[in-house]
Amino acid sequence: MAKTNINKMLSLELNPSTDEQHSQLWYEQQLAVTQEVAFSYPEAYALDFNLPIVSVKVKYFKRLLDNIINTELNEAFTKADTGTKNMAAYLAVNLHREVVSRLNKLKDSVSKGGYSIAELQDARDYSADKRRFEFIYLFNYLIQASIKQYLEFQERFKDKLPAGQIYGLPFFYNEVLACPVPSPAYVRPLVAPTAAPAAVESVPENQQEQKPSTESFTCVNIARNGECVKDLYNALLKIEKLIDPSTKYIDFKKVFTGASVTVPVKWIGTATELYYFIKYIYADKHYLADVNKQQWNIACKCFVDKDGNAFVPAKLKSLKTPAKKSKDAIEKCGNLLCA
Repeated sequence: MAKTNINKMLSLELNPSTDEQHSQLWYEQQLAVTQEVAFSYPEAYALDFNLPIVSVKVKYFKRLLDNIINTELNEAFTKADTGTKNMAAYLAVNLHREVVSRLNKLKDSVSKGGYSIAELQDARDYSADKRRFEFIYLFNYLIQASIKQYLEFQERFKDKLPAGQIYGLPFFYNEVLACPVPSPAYVRPLVAPTAAPAAVESVPENQQEQKPSTESFTCVNIARNGECVKDLYNALLKIEKLIDPSTKYIDFKKVFTGASVTVPVKWIGTATELYYFIKYIYADKHYLADVNKQQWNIACKCFVDKDGNAFVPAKLKSLKTPAKKSKDAIEKCGNLLCA
């Protein structure tokens, strides 16, 4: 079913040669009733895809693509975990075939439009031609998400796969798409590949240097009070109404637990209020672990504005303290991370 849905989208709705089939209102209605499907297993790879979402059509199709890929992965993981000893290898072959077929179809569609995959991946601003950018965004996103899909399965079951079924980024970009690996790559491992340990003197855990996460923040009190992030979520969502009502706690929690944020939190307050929120909980109160001066870059990875557009780190950090009423409300919320 999932395979058919993606192929259908590429042939119809995501075919640049076809006319627009639906109104903005239709996409808004469909987005409102399309629930997100989460990937049910720990992620081994991050997908750093921070291009601006220019329309509700893009939001809707991105959610559909995420749901299809997460459903496929969840089903494959379950079958591989519960099936025979050869099940993982069998599923890897099928998934590899499907991903390669999908990438080839995307490459052909891009070529017919007079572009190359390399140009697609370098695209950053096509705001003057929204329809063109919609296809560039969705094609590029599907390419990166499909590569990540195979790598997630491969990483989880690599011990059960023959050596010939282990593929890296160069295979998908150089051999299938006939283009260079993007630099920096959209898809990257969250954990470095394991290597044989060197024979060195062990260092006590409390003396080991901890590299700060640049994916999200980490609340320093969460080990002592596991509910503090949830309390903050409820306050921002239900009391101060600074984050979008559709925000799910599972997505919000990632912002403050060092996890990779795949669904940025939509901040519906002002940019000034977001600036002060980050400044207060990070720099003023130190409720978050040190991130080596990367707090504004991380904030812009974790939060988008009410329209789904990315914040700009340089602009965000240059804003001023909001009015006293907003300032007091933000401080009250932020202090929940210490409660």
